Amino acid sequence: MSKIDFYSHLALPPCRAVQIFIKMNNIPFTYHPVDLPKEYKAEAYLKTNPIGKVPAIKDGDFYVLESMAILQYLVDRFSTPDHWYPKDITTRAKIDEYLCWHHTNTREGAGYLFFDVVMIPKIRHLPRDEEIIETEKAKLSASLDMIENYFLKGNSFIGSNEISIADLFALCEFSQIERLGIDIGKKRPNVKAWRERVIANSIDKKQRKDIIMAKVDLYGNRYSQPSRSVEIFLKINNIPYELHTINVPKGENRTEAYLKINPTGTVPALVDDGLYLFESVAMLQYLSAKYSTPDHWYPSEINSRARINEYLSWHHVNTRANGATGYFIALFVKPQFFKIEVTDEQLQQAKENFEKMLDTFQSYFLKDTEYISSNQISIADIMALNELTQLVAIGIDVCKGRPKVTEWFERCKQALQPHFDEVHTLVFSLKG
Repeated sequence: MSKIDFYSHLALPPCRAVQIFIKMNNIPFTYHPVDLPKEYKAEAYLKTNPIGKVPAIKDGDFYVLESMAILQYLVDRFSTPDHWYPKDITTRAKIDEYLCWHHTNTREGAGYLFFDVVMIPKIRHLPRDEEIIETEKAKLSASLDMIENYFLKGNSFIGSNEISIADLFALCEFSQIERLGIDIGKKRPNVKAWRERVIANSIDKKQRKDIIMAKVDLYGNRYSQPSRSVEIFLKINNIPYELHTINVPKGENRTEAYLKINPTGTVPALVDDGLYLFESVAMLQYLSAKYSTPDHWYPSEINSRARINEYLSWHHVNTRANGATGYFIALFVKPQFFKIEVTDEQLQQAKENFEKMLDTFQSYFLKDTEYISSNQISIADIMALNELTQLVAIGIDVCKGRPKVTEWFERCKQALQPHFDEVHTLVFSLKG
């Protein structure tokens, strides 16, 4: 069965509703994250979706652009269970009734409120309009009352006693404003029971994270190369996350609380839906699978994946320990931070190890490819790039005399923008 192409940004409720439906019904798909500030109005994306919004799907040569139309199409295309969008005309009429009402009520109440409380001040850096916010709060309250007293009256789910696409759209909107501390079930017993019913009983446990828009917790420090690698990957794939900065010099990585998260006391650490990881490469491999990121990041084809794994295994001891990081420690960390004297012999040895690593990196891993063992960027490139950038930040020309490394370095930087520059702001302050 061919895969559908799914263009999305999971910070948006309609996108999450579509993704949950796709996953719950085991519909094969390829996820294409769309960077809203950067890509949604770009010429390439407008060829997919001329109205410049997400989500959108492409099924062969057929495109569908509106989230509700997408789910209605997928119901028919993949013959999903009838409860999602019932064939019985009276039941379907009740589902359609809610879906039409949703646009200018649930969405304008919950969605617009979240936008004006969070996005306007934090993303656009504009002052909040309290008058508009109060109007949206009133709209939200009226919408919840209507769902409580009409759509859930005598029903376990919206307009029905079985879960449907209407429930997905509604709850994904409400989950957004729950992050503002709004209890949608307060004094609304039907809404409260419905919410728990959808999440706990009707949605596969693996999908709960999608519907409640929970964030990945990343514990790290932007001075740390592996921390930056994971954060850039999260950003470029639009995976919601919260960064918990760990101040290593102050010993925050050795506190009892942090050691419960990461018993090695290193950074980064990642917590996602009860899973704890403390190795950055394992994090990237996990995130690639969990969030269905584009295949090039960690290829599913076994030969291509073997080549990426080959580099990732080599990376630890060569690019990192005995290469770029070893040289960075000798040049900067020991003398500048720990005030430890580094002899000329020790510095020369660290430099030679680094140069040897670069020789192999260029002659083998970049021999015939634009990226590491591939012609598309992967998690291997992110890991390598962040190690070399640490030295660039203190004025070392890591590409000197190596044209393939030079081209690769610039190619990776551009592919990871604007996130590369944002995440490296602190590191480049080291020059000062």
